[in-house]
Amino acid sequence: MEWEFLFLGLEPLVALTVGAGAVVVGGGALALSPALGTVLGKPELAKELQESGRSMVKTGIVLSMDAYDKVQSVWTETSTSVSQLVEEAKAEAKHARLQEEVQAAS
Repeated sequence: MEWEFLFLGLEPLVALTVGAGAVVVGGGALALSPALGTVLGKPELAKELQESGRSMVKTGIVLSMDAYDKVQSVWTETSTSVSQLVEEAKAEAKHARLQEEVQAAS
């Protein structure tokens, strides 16, 4: 059970990291492509870099959104589990108090 939560926690973190990296690299490619195409005298290279950069940024955004959804799902599952544990603990405490009262009364 603990391993499952560990892996569920790592997967969104890795996706977010890869997504952020793709946004940074792709954004850099988008920003630098016109200048690079002009300096090298190859406007078609600039266009290809822009398309690649745009694709990387889009992939990064998709990965980040996926990571956000997974974190939200894990958070919901965790809060549900904690709520159930709290209810069970309350029920056990109430049961223990009732038994103490019964023993004290007899």
